[in-house]
Amino acid sequence: MFDELLDELVARVDGAQGAILLADDGEAVQWRPEQEGDQLRLRGAYITVALKNWRAAAERLNLGSVGPLVLSYDGALLVIEQIEREYFIVLELNAFANLGQALFWLPSTVANLRREFAD
Repeated sequence: MFDELLDELVARVDGAQGAILLADDGEAVQWRPEQEGDQLRLRGAYITVALKNWRAAAERLNLGSVGPLVLSYDGALLVIEQIEREYFIVLELNAFANLGQALFWLPSTVANLRREFAD
């Protein structure tokens, strides 16, 4: 089911290049499309460092829940949202992608992923 949710998200966002379900330790759990796996997994490892710093800063400042993190990296935009304490989704967009669509569709995908994790 994870692959279907990731496929749907990538298809809905103009300029989306791929999506990855990422564990807190940087391990790629699932990604779409399959052929982009090497690039997505490599970026996922780098992103993990930023995610840990982002979360630590939010906790230190008592910010509570924080929304999506948008990073620019190596000619791409990466939109990252926490699913659970130990899992994140990363949506990779090209430089001309529709960030508004990404921010619109990401919450429903996250909600669906949370339901899948709960089952």
